[in-house]
Amino acid sequence: MRKTRLSVGFCTIWIVSGLVRGEQDSTSVKFEALQRVGKTIQASSVVGMSQLQFRDLQKALKTEIEVTRPKIDAGKQVEADALGLYVQALEAMLDYDFMRDLEDQLRAHYKTIHALNPKLAKESPESVRLIGLRQEEKPEQRSALTDRATTIAEKYQLPTEKHTFNTKWYKGTWIYVSAGWDLRLLGLAGERLSAAAQTLEAVKGPDKPKEIKLGMTVADVEAAMGLPKTKADLGEKLIYKYDDMVVEFREGKVVDVKF
Repeated sequence: MRKTRLSVGFCTIWIVSGLVRGEQDSTSVKFEALQRVGKTIQASSVVGMSQLQFRDLQKALKTEIEVTRPKIDAGKQVEADALGLYVQALEAMLDYDFMRDLEDQLRAHYKTIHALNPKLAKESPESVRLIGLRQEEKPEQRSALTDRATTIAEKYQLPTEKHTFNTKWYKGTWIYVSAGWDLRLLGLAGERLSAAAQTLEAVKGPDKPKEIKLGMTVADVEAAMGLPKTKADLGEKLIYKYDDMVVEFREGKVVDVKF
């Protein structure tokens, strides 16, 4: 960082050139949009959202990850770590979405089967969700969908249960993913988003100092400093008084600053 000092009247104004906040600022800028999406997802999770909203946020997160990835500095481990956490959060959301769709399909399928076979319905486990079913005795009958669900269950160590059917119409053992898988996946996504934000916060530099420069307008100063504690309109000049400085305007522009 390079600074140039300019002395005017009773004050010294620092004009900063080059990188304003160095590496910390660079990292923050790279992840700004990604962090914004992550915070939106977390806030929406608290108040609840529709499946359509969930998928829109999921797409937004995926897009920002793809935009941010090429910007990552290979020499900054913290950036790679933060991006990795966002990727893990997205994976958990995608896996949750897949399992929800599969559950809806299986629920409709088994509703039809149970309607035709009441006895089989009575023997189905009530404590589990019909998701990620796998037949142990005849693996060739397993579908790609249930194979993926099984992989997801193993990946996140989701609780499973075995259930054996022994009826006139069907005999065999199936593995079910137990209830609660959805909360576990969503919880994991939230944890990864929080961890990513904390990782970036740890390297965040100090807040950018408020700057007052010669020639700034009244609106510029108010945008940078807020409204003054007191002000005095003396005709040819306007005085703004803040807690730590007094700004003088002439013809609507800063001409002097006193501390």
